[in-house]
Amino acid sequence: MGYADVGRAEVLRAIAECDRLGAEEFRKRYGFGQARRFVLVYEGREYDSKAVVGVAHGFLTDQKPLRASDFSGGQATVTRLLTGLGFTVVDRAQVPAPPVDAEKVVVWERGRVLEPAPRQERTTSAVQRLRYVAALVKAIHEDRCQFCGTRLDLGYGHFSNAAHIRALGAPHHGPDHTDNVLCLCPNCHAQFDARALYVDEDDNVRHVNAGQPLGPLRRDPRHRIAAEHLAYHRSLPVDPARAQALADDRA
Repeated sequence: MGYADVGRAEVLRAIAECDRLGAEEFRKRYGFGQARRFVLVYEGREYDSKAVVGVAHGFLTDQKPLRASDFSGGQATVTRLLTGLGFTVVDRAQVPAPPVDAEKVVVWERGRVLEPAPRQERTTSAVQRLRYVAALVKAIHEDRCQFCGTRLDLGYGHFSNAAHIRALGAPHHGPDHTDNVLCLCPNCHAQFDARALYVDEDDNVRHVNAGQPLGPLRRDPRHRIAAEHLAYHRSLPVDPARAQALADDRA
């Protein structure tokens, strides 16, 4: 039996084994190194995809766990196996966006170039986000807003925002995990960040100035949302300063 015979039940048992041991001890015990790019994402947590499949093989009848050297097909075969079983594998390789050339940023009026847009140097410090977390949530929901159902069509594709429920920055320090992210349209995202929209205890989306709920939170079984993050967001008051900052950013 090869690892192609591994099924969903065996993978789930391997995931449970990793949760029990912890990722570092799991890799050490079964002879795997840490995954550099490809990870299995399950219920908001990351697992070394090849290690999980190797350990899962040991749960087949009369079989032993595989070591890293036993994988002749490479990562592509492991990814096909896991995705075929309904799991999600993501590539966390980060591709930086090309730098913006200030000299090529111009102002247009009726098709005529007027002048380079004014630039101001600014030094900032920002939380480094895991781009694949946002991409995974938006892919699961196919860019459809979990609040209002809007799916923006840009002509060549669709667009949505990945909204953190508990903000990453101080003083909230939320995790950059899929269970702390919602797929929202820009309108709902702005209202959610300003705390004008929130999700109540019964999974209804509400506006602070509306008596009736706007509708249920749209869920997908592939995307776990942590109840504690929604409760934290509910505990925050409406923030007029945040609302004004959002308005200024979009001006």
